[in-house]
Amino acid sequence: APAVTTSKPASNPVATNDSETAPLAEASTKKQHLDAISKTLGSAKTKKKLNRKPEATEKTEAAPTPQSQATKTNKTPSTLTLPKNDDDWELFVGNIGINGVTLQLAKNCALSNSTESLIELTIAELHQQFTSKQREQALQEAISNALDQAITIRVNISNGEVPNTPAMRELIRQSDRQKAAEDSIYTDNNVKSITDAFDGKVLPKSIEPID
Repeated sequence: APAVTTSKPASNPVATNDSETAPLAEASTKKQHLDAISKTLGSAKTKKKLNRKPEATEKTEAAPTPQSQATKTNKTPSTLTLPKNDDDWELFVGNIGINGVTLQLAKNCALSNSTESLIELTIAELHQQFTSKQREQALQEAISNALDQAITIRVNISNGEVPNTPAMRELIRQSDRQKAAEDSIYTDNNVKSITDAFDGKVLPKSIEPID
């Protein structure tokens, strides 16, 4: 009988199958990519953190400076007008915000003439102690501010009386009120009956007018 020979199949090479080595290579490559990305992101975050300004500095803004009354430029329109007569002058003097000796100067001056740039005043020689360059300058500034225009004042001294000044006009009104009060007391029947019964009299200095 013919001899039968059998051959042993050749063994497969160890670890040479591509299907086994491909996943390992792919996993290694992904890991390298992930490591590179992590390093890049970490570097970027660190750099951003180092370059970031403090939060307080970013949110801090210059606060608006409030405008004070002293620097306020809006002026309230003046309601005073250029005085033209004695009544105007007396009212004007009482409303221009002056006091002290400057007020006494104005009260003892009578208005002689007024234009859009000049106000002439007259003061009696008896009251010239109220006049001085400094007081006249203060009165001039107060008048200019009240009228909101440049005004020059001129104060003339009179040798005689000047009865139409604000001060004299007020004294006259007070005198008239006093006289009216005294007349009212003297003519009051009740007061007359009392004085007659007790043989008394009314003292003028004890009478005061009621405004």
